[in-house]
Amino acid sequence: MSGDSVMRTIELEKLGCSITCHIKYSDSCAAKGNVCESTDNIILTVHDIGANHTHYEGFLEHEDMMDIVRRITVVHMTMPGQQEGADDLPKGFKYPTMQSLGESIQDVLTALDIGSQVLCFGTGAGANILCRFAMANPSRILGLILLECTAASRGFLEWAGDKLVSSKLSDRITSKVEKFLLWHHFGSHRKKEKEDEIKEYRDYLYNHVNAHNLGLFIEAYMNRSNFLSKLKDNLKLDTILITGSRSPHASEVNIMAKAMDIRRTQCVALSDVGTDIMGENPDKLSESILYFLQGIGLVASQRRNSLKKQRSASISATMMEADLPKQLAELAAKYN
Repeated sequence: MSGDSVMRTIELEKLGCSITCHIKYSDSCAAKGNVCESTDNIILTVHDIGANHTHYEGFLEHEDMMDIVRRITVVHMTMPGQQEGADDLPKGFKYPTMQSLGESIQDVLTALDIGSQVLCFGTGAGANILCRFAMANPSRILGLILLECTAASRGFLEWAGDKLVSSKLSDRITSKVEKFLLWHHFGSHRKKEKEDEIKEYRDYLYNHVNAHNLGLFIEAYMNRSNFLSKLKDNLKLDTILITGSRSPHASEVNIMAKAMDIRRTQCVALSDVGTDIMGENPDKLSESILYFLQGIGLVASQRRNSLKKQRSASISATMMEADLPKQLAELAAKYN
Protein backbone atom coordinates (compact mmCIF):
# COMPACT_ATOMS: atom_id res chain seq x y z
CA MET A 1 0.00 0.00 0.00
CA SER A 2 1.24 3.51 -0.79
CA GLY A 3 1.08 6.51 1.53
CA ASP A 4 2.76 7.19 4.87
CA SER A 5 2.41 4.92 7.92
CA VAL A 6 2.46 6.03 11.55
CA MET A 7 1.72 4.43 14.89
CA ARG A 8 -0.21 6.18 17.66
CA THR A 9 -0.99 4.98 21.18
CA ILE A 10 -4.22 6.41 22.55
CA GLU A 11 -4.66 6.36 26.32
CA LEU A 12 -8.20 5.65 27.48
CA GLU A 13 -8.47 7.03 31.00
CA LYS A 14 -11.98 5.65 31.56
CA LEU A 15 -10.78 2.12 30.84
CA GLY A 16 -7.35 2.41 32.40
CA CYS A 17 -5.57 1.14 29.28
CA SER A 18 -4.57 2.13 25.77
CA ILE A 19 -5.37 1.22 22.17
CA THR A 20 -2.59 1.14 19.60
CA CYS A 21 -3.43 2.53 16.15
CA HIS A 22 -1.45 1.83 13.00
CA ILE A 23 -2.46 4.38 10.39
CA LYS A 24 -1.80 4.03 6.67
CA TYR A 25 -2.62 7.38 5.08
CA SER A 26 -4.12 7.65 1.63
CA ASP A 27 -2.07 9.33 -1.06
CA SER A 28 -4.10 12.54 -0.75
CA CYS A 29 -3.83 12.69 3.06
CA ALA A 30 -0.10 11.97 2.91
CA ALA A 31 0.30 14.81 0.40
CA LYS A 32 -1.36 17.15 2.92
CA GLY A 33 1.09 16.17 5.67
CA ASN A 34 -0.88 13.19 7.02
CA VAL A 35 -3.99 15.27 7.68
CA CYS A 36 -7.45 13.75 7.16
CA GLU A 37 -10.23 16.22 6.42
CA SER A 38 -13.98 15.70 6.81
CA THR A 39 -14.30 14.71 3.15
CA ASP A 40 -11.62 11.99 3.32
CA ASN A 41 -12.71 8.36 3.49
CA ILE A 42 -11.47 6.20 6.36
CA ILE A 43 -11.42 2.40 6.82
CA LEU A 44 -11.36 1.39 10.47
CA THR A 45 -10.34 -2.20 11.30
CA VAL A 46 -10.61 -4.13 14.56
CA HIS A 47 -9.15 -7.62 14.87
CA ASP A 48 -10.33 -10.90 16.37
CA ILE A 49 -9.10 -12.75 19.48
CA GLY A 50 -5.70 -14.32 18.89
CA ALA A 51 -4.88 -11.75 16.21
CA ASN A 52 -3.89 -8.13 15.70
CA HIS A 53 -3.81 -5.52 12.94
CA THR A 54 -1.25 -7.44 10.85
CA HIS A 55 -3.90 -10.00 9.93
CA TYR A 56 -5.54 -7.42 7.64
CA GLU A 57 -2.42 -6.29 5.82
CA GLY A 58 -2.11 -9.14 3.32
CA PHE A 59 -5.72 -8.93 2.24
CA LEU A 60 -5.69 -5.14 1.86
CA GLU A 61 -2.68 -5.55 -0.42
CA HIS A 62 -4.66 -7.91 -2.67
CA GLU A 63 -4.63 -6.67 -6.27
CA ASP A 64 -8.38 -5.99 -6.27
CA MET A 65 -8.19 -3.94 -3.06
CA MET A 66 -5.09 -1.85 -3.68
CA ASP A 67 -6.75 0.69 -6.00
CA ILE A 68 -9.35 1.34 -3.28
CA VAL A 69 -6.96 1.39 -0.33
CA ARG A 70 -4.62 3.82 -2.09
CA ARG A 71 -7.43 6.39 -1.99
CA ILE A 72 -8.61 5.63 1.56
CA THR A 73 -6.80 6.08 4.87
CA VAL A 74 -6.71 2.84 6.87
CA VAL A 75 -6.77 2.96 10.68
CA HIS A 76 -5.95 -0.38 12.30
CA MET A 77 -6.92 -0.51 15.97
CA THR A 78 -5.17 -3.08 18.16
CA MET A 79 -7.05 -3.86 21.36
CA PRO A 80 -5.38 -3.38 24.79
CA GLY A 81 -2.38 -5.65 25.29
CA GLN A 82 -2.75 -7.48 21.95
CA GLN A 83 0.11 -5.84 20.04
CA GLU A 84 3.14 -8.01 19.29
CA GLY A 85 5.70 -7.97 22.11
CA ALA A 86 3.27 -6.29 24.54
CA ASP A 87 4.11 -6.14 28.24
CA ASP A 88 1.75 -7.78 30.72
CA LEU A 89 -1.29 -5.73 31.56
CA PRO A 90 -1.19 -4.73 35.27
CA LYS A 91 -1.94 -7.37 37.88
CA GLY A 92 -5.61 -7.25 38.80
CA PHE A 93 -6.47 -5.29 35.64
CA LYS A 94 -10.11 -5.72 34.63
CA TYR A 95 -10.23 -6.07 30.88
CA PRO A 96 -12.89 -3.85 29.27
CA THR A 97 -16.12 -5.45 28.12
CA MET A 98 -17.01 -5.66 24.44
CA GLN A 99 -19.52 -2.88 25.05
CA SER A 100 -16.91 -0.63 26.71
CA LEU A 101 -14.45 -1.23 23.88
CA GLY A 102 -17.12 -0.39 21.31
CA GLU A 103 -18.03 2.83 23.08
CA SER A 104 -14.34 3.81 23.42
CA ILE A 105 -13.77 3.89 19.65
CA GLN A 106 -15.38 7.31 19.44
CA ASP A 107 -12.80 8.60 21.94
CA VAL A 108 -9.99 7.12 19.84
CA LEU A 109 -11.25 8.81 16.67
CA THR A 110 -11.49 12.11 18.53
CA ALA A 111 -7.91 11.73 19.79
CA LEU A 112 -6.79 11.02 16.21
CA ASP A 113 -8.63 14.15 15.03
CA ILE A 114 -10.77 12.10 12.65
CA GLY A 115 -14.10 13.83 12.20
CA SER A 116 -15.26 12.14 9.01
CA GLN A 117 -17.45 9.07 8.70
CA VAL A 118 -15.69 5.72 8.73
CA LEU A 119 -16.11 2.40 6.96
CA CYS A 120 -15.86 -0.33 9.61
CA PHE A 121 -14.13 -3.62 8.80
CA GLY A 122 -14.06 -6.19 11.61
CA THR A 123 -13.53 -9.90 12.16
CA GLY A 124 -14.94 -12.04 14.98
CA ALA A 125 -14.52 -10.17 18.25
CA GLY A 126 -13.52 -7.05 16.30
CA ALA A 127 -16.74 -7.20 14.27
CA ASN A 128 -18.72 -7.49 17.52
CA ILE A 129 -16.96 -4.42 18.91
CA LEU A 130 -17.57 -2.39 15.75
CA CYS A 131 -21.28 -3.29 15.80
CA ARG A 132 -21.57 -1.81 19.27
CA PHE A 133 -19.70 1.31 18.14
CA ALA A 134 -22.02 1.67 15.14
CA MET A 135 -25.21 1.35 17.19
CA ALA A 136 -23.96 4.00 19.62
CA ASN A 137 -22.70 6.34 16.87
CA PRO A 138 -24.67 5.73 13.66
CA SER A 139 -23.86 9.16 12.23
CA ARG A 140 -20.16 8.23 12.14
CA ILE A 141 -20.64 5.16 9.93
CA LEU A 142 -20.38 4.86 6.14
CA GLY A 143 -20.96 1.11 6.24
CA LEU A 144 -20.08 -2.11 8.05
CA ILE A 145 -18.07 -5.04 6.67
CA LEU A 146 -18.35 -7.81 9.26
CA LEU A 147 -16.59 -11.17 8.95
CA GLU A 148 -17.70 -14.06 11.17
CA CYS A 149 -19.72 -11.73 13.37
CA THR A 150 -22.15 -12.78 16.08
CA ALA A 151 -24.49 -10.62 18.13
CA ALA A 152 -25.40 -13.45 20.50
CA SER A 153 -23.69 -14.53 23.69
CA ARG A 154 -21.31 -17.48 23.44
CA GLY A 155 -22.59 -20.79 22.12
CA PHE A 156 -21.95 -24.25 23.51
CA LEU A 157 -18.76 -24.92 21.53
CA GLU A 158 -17.35 -21.58 22.61
CA TRP A 159 -18.42 -22.28 26.19
CA ALA A 160 -16.64 -25.64 26.15
CA GLY A 161 -13.55 -24.06 24.58
CA ASP A 162 -13.56 -21.25 27.11
CA LYS A 163 -13.51 -23.74 29.97
CA LEU A 164 -10.27 -25.11 28.55
CA VAL A 165 -8.77 -21.71 27.81
CA SER A 166 -9.63 -19.77 30.95
CA SER A 167 -8.18 -22.44 33.21
CA LYS A 168 -5.01 -22.95 31.17
CA LEU A 169 -4.04 -19.55 29.73
CA SER A 170 -2.00 -17.52 32.19
CA ASP A 171 1.66 -17.12 31.31
CA ARG A 172 2.02 -19.32 28.23
CA ILE A 173 0.17 -20.79 25.28
CA THR A 174 -0.75 -24.44 25.88
CA SER A 175 -1.77 -27.15 23.42
CA LYS A 176 -5.43 -26.84 24.52
CA VAL A 177 -5.39 -23.09 23.99
CA GLU A 178 -3.81 -23.62 20.58
CA LYS A 179 -6.49 -26.15 19.68
CA PHE A 180 -9.28 -23.74 20.62
CA LEU A 181 -7.79 -20.84 18.64
CA LEU A 182 -7.15 -23.03 15.59
CA TRP A 183 -10.81 -24.08 15.72
CA HIS A 184 -11.89 -20.44 16.10
CA HIS A 185 -9.73 -19.18 13.21
CA PHE A 186 -9.62 -22.14 10.82
CA GLY A 187 -12.58 -24.36 11.74
CA SER A 188 -12.66 -28.12 12.28
CA HIS A 189 -12.40 -29.24 8.65
CA ARG A 190 -9.11 -27.75 7.56
CA LYS A 191 -7.69 -28.30 4.09
CA LYS A 192 -4.22 -29.78 3.63
CA GLU A 193 -3.18 -26.72 1.64
CA LYS A 194 -3.76 -24.64 4.79
CA GLU A 195 -0.89 -26.35 6.61
CA ASP A 196 1.57 -23.53 5.86
CA GLU A 197 -0.86 -20.88 7.15
CA ILE A 198 -1.56 -22.91 10.28
CA LYS A 199 2.17 -23.37 10.89
CA GLU A 200 2.64 -19.61 10.49
CA TYR A 201 -0.23 -18.93 12.89
CA ARG A 202 1.25 -21.30 15.50
CA ASP A 203 4.54 -19.43 15.25
CA TYR A 204 2.68 -16.16 15.76
CA LEU A 205 0.91 -17.53 18.86
CA TYR A 206 3.96 -18.96 20.55
CA ASN A 207 6.49 -16.28 19.68
CA HIS A 208 4.66 -12.97 19.35
CA VAL A 209 1.57 -13.05 21.59
CA ASN A 210 1.43 -12.10 25.25
CA ALA A 211 -0.47 -15.11 26.65
CA HIS A 212 -1.61 -13.31 29.79
CA ASN A 213 -3.13 -10.42 27.85
CA LEU A 214 -4.67 -12.75 25.27
CA GLY A 215 -6.40 -14.68 28.05
CA LEU A 216 -8.01 -11.48 29.32
CA PHE A 217 -9.24 -10.54 25.83
CA ILE A 218 -10.66 -14.03 25.24
CA GLU A 219 -12.44 -13.93 28.58
CA ALA A 220 -13.98 -10.55 27.77
CA TYR A 221 -15.19 -11.85 24.40
CA MET A 222 -16.63 -15.01 25.91
CA ASN A 223 -18.55 -12.92 28.45
CA ARG A 224 -20.02 -10.66 25.75
CA SER A 225 -23.62 -9.55 26.10
CA ASN A 226 -26.34 -10.47 23.61
CA PHE A 227 -27.64 -7.60 21.45
CA LEU A 228 -29.63 -9.51 18.83
CA SER A 229 -32.90 -7.91 19.92
CA LYS A 230 -31.43 -4.41 19.44
CA LEU A 231 -30.24 -4.84 15.88
CA LYS A 232 -33.40 -4.13 13.87
CA ASP A 233 -34.12 -0.83 15.62
CA ASN A 234 -30.58 0.34 16.34
CA LEU A 235 -28.49 -0.75 13.37
CA LYS A 236 -30.13 0.91 10.38
CA LEU A 237 -26.88 1.07 8.43
CA ASP A 238 -25.60 -0.52 5.24
CA THR A 239 -24.01 -3.77 6.39
CA ILE A 240 -22.52 -6.85 4.78
CA LEU A 241 -22.11 -10.00 6.86
CA ILE A 242 -19.63 -12.51 5.42
CA THR A 243 -18.95 -16.07 6.52
CA GLY A 244 -17.60 -19.27 5.01
CA SER A 245 -19.88 -22.18 4.15
CA ARG A 246 -17.61 -24.48 6.19
CA SER A 247 -17.14 -22.06 9.07
CA PRO A 248 -18.19 -23.17 12.57
CA HIS A 249 -19.59 -19.65 13.01
CA ALA A 250 -21.85 -19.72 9.92
CA SER A 251 -25.06 -20.47 11.82
CA GLU A 252 -24.43 -17.60 14.24
CA VAL A 253 -23.86 -15.22 11.33
CA ASN A 254 -27.12 -16.39 9.75
CA ILE A 255 -29.02 -15.85 13.02
CA MET A 256 -27.63 -12.32 13.21
CA ALA A 257 -28.62 -11.57 9.62
CA LYS A 258 -32.22 -12.63 10.29
CA ALA A 259 -32.40 -10.23 13.25
CA MET A 260 -31.31 -7.22 11.16
CA ASP A 261 -33.08 -4.81 8.82
CA ILE A 262 -33.20 -6.77 5.55
CA ARG A 263 -33.37 -3.56 3.51
CA ARG A 264 -29.87 -2.53 4.66
CA THR A 265 -28.23 -5.93 5.18
CA GLN A 266 -26.45 -8.36 2.87
CA CYS A 267 -25.37 -11.81 4.05
CA VAL A 268 -22.80 -13.76 2.03
CA ALA A 269 -21.58 -17.32 2.64
CA LEU A 270 -18.53 -18.04 0.49
CA SER A 271 -18.66 -21.61 -0.79
CA ASP A 272 -16.05 -24.15 0.29
CA VAL A 273 -14.44 -21.65 2.67
CA GLY A 274 -13.81 -22.04 6.39
CA THR A 275 -13.25 -19.32 8.98
CA ASP A 276 -10.08 -17.86 7.46
CA ILE A 277 -11.94 -15.97 4.74
CA MET A 278 -9.20 -13.44 4.00
CA GLY A 279 -6.64 -16.21 3.58
CA GLU A 280 -8.68 -18.93 1.87
CA ASN A 281 -10.45 -16.98 -0.84
CA PRO A 282 -9.34 -13.35 -1.06
CA ASP A 283 -10.62 -13.13 -4.65
CA LYS A 284 -14.24 -13.86 -3.69
CA LEU A 285 -14.00 -11.76 -0.55
CA SER A 286 -12.67 -8.74 -2.43
CA GLU A 287 -15.41 -9.21 -5.05
CA SER A 288 -18.11 -9.19 -2.34
CA ILE A 289 -16.62 -6.12 -0.68
CA LEU A 290 -16.24 -4.20 -3.96
CA TYR A 291 -19.87 -4.85 -4.91
CA PHE A 292 -20.91 -3.68 -1.44
CA LEU A 293 -18.83 -0.50 -1.71
CA GLN A 294 -20.30 0.21 -5.15
CA GLY A 295 -23.78 -0.30 -3.74
CA ILE A 296 -23.27 2.32 -1.03
CA GLY A 297 -21.65 4.72 -3.49
CA LEU A 298 -18.18 4.66 -1.98
CA VAL A 299 -16.46 3.51 -5.17
CA ALA A 300 -17.42 3.70 -8.81
CA SER A 301 -18.10 0.57 -10.83
CA GLN A 302 -14.79 -0.87 -11.91
CA ARG A 303 -13.41 -4.08 -13.34
CA ARG A 304 -11.40 -6.12 -10.87
CA ASN A 305 -7.67 -6.33 -11.60
CA SER A 306 -7.67 -10.10 -11.16
CA LEU A 307 -10.42 -10.38 -13.79
CA LYS A 308 -8.45 -8.13 -16.11
CA LYS A 309 -5.51 -10.53 -15.86
CA GLN A 310 -7.74 -13.54 -16.45
CA ARG A 311 -9.29 -11.85 -19.49
CA SER A 312 -5.86 -10.84 -20.80
CA ALA A 313 -4.61 -14.42 -20.41
CA SER A 314 -7.74 -15.69 -22.17
CA ILE A 315 -7.29 -13.27 -25.07
CA SER A 316 -3.62 -14.24 -25.39
CA ALA A 317 -4.54 -17.93 -25.48
CA THR A 318 -7.23 -17.27 -28.11
CA MET A 319 -4.76 -15.32 -30.29
CA MET A 320 -2.27 -18.16 -30.01
CA GLU A 321 -4.97 -20.62 -31.10
CA ALA A 322 -5.91 -18.35 -34.01
CA ASP A 323 -2.29 -18.23 -35.15
CA LEU A 324 -1.81 -21.99 -34.85
CA PRO A 325 -2.93 -22.94 -38.42
CA LYS A 326 -0.60 -20.31 -39.84
CA GLN A 327 2.30 -21.61 -37.72
CA LEU A 328 1.60 -25.20 -38.78
CA ALA A 329 1.49 -24.18 -42.46
CA GLU A 330 4.84 -22.42 -42.11
CA LEU A 331 6.37 -25.50 -40.47
CA ALA A 332 4.97 -27.75 -43.18
CA ALA A 333 6.42 -25.54 -45.92
CA LYS A 334 9.78 -25.50 -44.15
CA TYR A 335 10.15 -29.27 -43.94
CA ASN A 336 8.52 -30.25 -47.25
